Amino acid sequence: MFKGVALTMMKLAVVSLVATYLTPGSCQIPCEYTPHFYLNNDTCPPKAVCADLTGWIRESPNGSPCEVTTTINCWCNRHTPCPIDDRHIFYVSNRFTQYTCEPKCSFPWCDDIQPAPIAVSREMNSPEFGGNDFSRIECRCQRHHKISVLNRLYGYATLFRRNWSNATHSSQLFVCNPELQKPNRADPCLPINQSG
Repeated sequence: MFKGVALTMMKLAVVSLVATYLTPGSCQIPCEYTPHFYLNNDTCPPKAVCADLTGWIRESPNGSPCEVTTTINCWCNRHTPCPIDDRHIFYVSNRFTQYTCEPKCSFPWCDDIQPAPIAVSREMNSPEFGGNDFSRIECRCQRHHKISVLNRLYGYATLFRRNWSNATHSSQLFVCNPELQKPNRADPCLPINQSG
């Protein structure tokens, strides 16, 4: 009973969010919303992406020039809906955002970790998640905090670095996109120093 009510509340929250979602620089009217709920009632592993929101530039069935699809990947603790709000958003590209159960600012700032760390791992057939795939955020890249206006590969917040595997599963490992990393950029999660 509780799961059904929570899922209905999550759907309403997503519909409310995407009703005003615009793909940057492209759609001037609200996009059509196409819900897509994935997996089942699995609880998210730590630092997992609990929802993906993708906007496409294409004419959708209702004539809208763009379409938004939301994929709910898993539940947060105790079947809490994935928090689809600004405190939990990671910008991946100009058409793709991800959300985590933990607030974005609870993740470390990748720039503070040397040498360059793995920012995101895509876990395949993970025993930690019932043999399913999921993405795990390891740290925040600079572009995770800002919508990219670039369409090509270098507009993505992260870039593929290498594959990794062991006896139970494999991972695709991603690093912060070096084309978008500005030297000495301040962590947006740190409090702004007040002068005077």
